Amino acid sequence: MLALRPATTKERVQKLQDQPEPDQEKATQSQSWAGSAHTPVSVSMNILPCRIHHDGPVEVSKRYWNPVNDGGADNKQPVSTAYFRGRKLRGRSVPVPDGYHGVVVTKLPEDETVCKRVVGHENEDEEDNEEPLLQLETVGRFPAFTVWEHEKLPTDDDLYVRSMEEWVSLAHSVSAFNSPEDERGA
Repeated sequence: MLALRPATTKERVQKLQDQPEPDQEKATQSQSWAGSAHTPVSVSMNILPCRIHHDGPVEVSKRYWNPVNDGGADNKQPVSTAYFRGRKLRGRSVPVPDGYHGVVVTKLPEDETVCKRVVGHENEDEEDNEEPLLQLETVGRFPAFTVWEHEKLPTDDDLYVRSMEEWVSLAHSVSAFNSPEDERGA
């Protein structure tokens, strides 16, 4: 499961202090998922134009997946070429917006002791309305993701490229909404 979440001030400061050297960055990307149960690792995210009936980590061989960075015509955006099952793919890197982190999360087993109370009409005859609380653990982080298309580069109108801007602007609009209680100072 992928998600975007706003970065805290502490995380932004830490990110600036921990700018890795290029060699260090490559080393963290090759770490396996198994050894990172509690420490999120840097991962490479790819959105492929096909359906793969698997959800989870895989050991990727350079023989089957070896994207090559071409630069691009204007050299403003990272552009890549790869071959998947003999088909040529062209990829465009889309950065996660400033102030956000791209994260890979996994659902933790349900814990019966952690519940959220459902607010509603209370009736003495009914038991407490409590639902188990869904807990997620961050297993990976990514600063950008690559959107791939068959034979051509994804454009600005691509669903994933466009949705990054639209969802973030929607989140800002919703967060900026003031309720009547907020305006009165209550």
